[in-house]
Amino acid sequence: MGPFSVGRGGGSVPVRPPYRARGGGSVPVRPPYRARAAAVPPDIVPRGSDVLLCLPMELTGKDRRYLRGLGNPLKPVVWIGREGITPGVLRSIDEAHLGAELIKVKMLDPGEHDRKAVAAELAEKSPSHFVGMVGGTILLFRRHPEKPRISLPSESDAD
Repeated sequence: MGPFSVGRGGGSVPVRPPYRARGGGSVPVRPPYRARAAAVPPDIVPRGSDVLLCLPMELTGKDRRYLRGLGNPLKPVVWIGREGITPGVLRSIDEAHLGAELIKVKMLDPGEHDRKAVAAELAEKSPSHFVGMVGGTILLFRRHPEKPRISLPSESDAD
C-alpha cells in the first residue's frame, strides 16, 4: 500500500497529498503563508493624504489583469450587509489593507444594491483601486504605505 492510499489490500483508493511536492522530493511543501489583517485601533489606521500618497496614479489594463490573477485564490475578508457601506465597513477595509494590499469584499445581497455603484463608492471612500468584480465579490488594491509587497507590471516596464 502506497503512502497516499486509503483502505486495505488490493482495493485501496489513491488519495492525493494535501500539498504538492516540489523538486521531486517526497516532502510536501505548504503554500505560502498569507498574512491576516491584525486588529488595529482606528486611530492608527492611515487615512486621508497619507494613504493617497501610496496609490499609483492609475492602474493600467495590464495591472488589473495581473491583480485579478493574484486575487483569484483569495477569500473575502470584508462583507457588506444590508445597510451598505457603513463606517464599520470602511474601517474593516482599512484594517484589511494593512495586512494585505489586495483584498476581496463580498456583498451579501448583491440584488438589493447596484453592484457597480457600490464598487465605485467603495473604491472612492476607502482610497483603493477597483480591480474587478465577479458577481457580488469586489477586488480592491491599495499599495502598503511602508512595505509594498506587490510589484505591478507597469512599474517594471518603466525601468
